Amino acid sequence: MRKERILRWWIYFRRGHSTYLVFLLSFANFIVIQYKLLIESIEIFRLLFSSIIAFTIAFFFVYVPLATIIGWLDMKRGMLPVE
Repeated sequence: MRKERILRWWIYFRRGHSTYLVFLLSFANFIVIQYKLLIESIEIFRLLFSSIIAFTIAFFFVYVPLATIIGWLDMKRGMLPVE
C-alpha cells in the first residue's frame, strides 16, 4: 500500500513537472533569451519594446493564437496518431 502511494505521488510529480511547470519555465526562458539577444541588440526593436514586460505582452498576443492555429491545423489534417 505504501509503495503504491509513493508510486502514485511520483507519477503526479512527473506529470505536473513535465506538463505544466517545465512548460512555463521554458516559455519564460525563451522570452528572456529573445529579449536579450534580439530586442536589446537591434535599435528599432529597442524603441518598439522599451521593457521586457512590453515585449512579453506583445509576444504573448502573437504567439498564443499562432500556436493555437497551428495546433488546430495539425489536428484537422489528421497528424495525430490513431489508436
